[in-house]
Amino acid sequence: MPDITISPGSVLPLSPQTVTATGIAGTVVNAGQVLWLDTTVQPNQLKLPVATVQAQAAAIVGVALSSTAAALEPVTYAVSGDVIIGGGTMGQVYVVSETAGALAIGTVNSNSYLSVVGENIGNNVLRIALNPVAAKRT
Repeated sequence: MPDITISPGSVLPLSPQTVTATGIAGTVVNAGQVLWLDTTVQPNQLKLPVATVQAQAAAIVGVALSSTAAALEPVTYAVSGDVIIGGGTMGQVYVVSETAGALAIGTVNSNSYLSVVGENIGNNVLRIALNPVAAKRT
């Protein structure tokens, strides 16, 4: 499952219809990375999921629109809608990767949990349609 390359400086919401939210980063975050919400800490923190951890794959909340330099800084993320990500090919479905916070193309390895983030609808645009199934591939 190859990861796509995203330039954080190119990540932008495509329209006012893109639904966004803001939270507290639990780590350094780059725009374009997938986020999950860790509710086991206070305050709740947005972290970078990996597909091999079911709890993380099941708790994805969106794609970062801003970057942070450190943990406990605010981060804005897209929950749904269209986001320019500057990478990928039209028609590709993106899932949570085995690399922390990365988007992977299509399938997962047998030791990973499937959580769909969205689909590339063309012109480097990701249509976010979160489906955190977190079912393990057998």
